[in-house]
This record gives sequence, C-alpha cells and structure tokens, in this order.
Amino acid sequence: MESGRSDGRSNSGNAELGVLTGRSLVSPQTAEAMNNSGMVKLGLRNSSGDNAAFYVALDIAKAADPVHGVYVDWHTAEELTNKNAKTFLSDDGNPGVAVMPVGNIRGVFNLDNE
Repeated sequence: MESGRSDGRSNSGNAELGVLTGRSLVSPQTAEAMNNSGMVKLGLRNSSGDNAAFYVALDIAKAADPVHGVYVDWHTAEELTNKNAKTFLSDDGNPGVAVMPVGNIRGVFNLDNE
C-alpha cells in the first residue's frame, strides 16, 4: 500500500495539514477542554530546517536515559534530511519527534524523566 497505512486511507488529508504547517487542527474550545482534562501542550515547532539540532537533542536524551534510551529510534541529521523527515522540537530542545513522509514516528524523546 503506497500510503504506508494498513487501513486503506491515505496520509494526504487534513490531519497532515497540522504537521506540515504547524497550524492547530482543533478549535480553541477543544484545546481548552484538552488542557482542562490534563493533556499537555508540548509546544513543538517544526525544526526540519535544522535537523542537526534535532539530532544533537536526541543524542543527549538517549545518553541521559541509559535504561530506555537504547530503544529510541535514531537517525543522523543527514539521514533525516535524505529521508525527507519532518522534525519537531520544543523551544528548549526537549521534547522532540521525527515524522517520516508516510506518517511513521521516529526518535520520540523527552528528557523529563518523571
């Protein structure tokens, strides 16, 4: 299946819009309800133009968590660029996530070990 999804749907619908543009896909009322129910807003920004910064932040996070860090999928900045991955980091470089063109997530990390 070309889309990379097992349910027959493509990845080219509205859900992708938020990832590509950074725009919220929920209304302000829904965002407020999510916040009130304890869902955390991570404050991620598109960092695809600086995959080196994503790579460094991921490397630091992996090294800081010897128990779980070994399980985090890891790609160099060059691999992320060559694979057309979209990377997202918070302003302080933690947390972060990489999203491959077919929608697979890679390199998800958060240094907050609560």
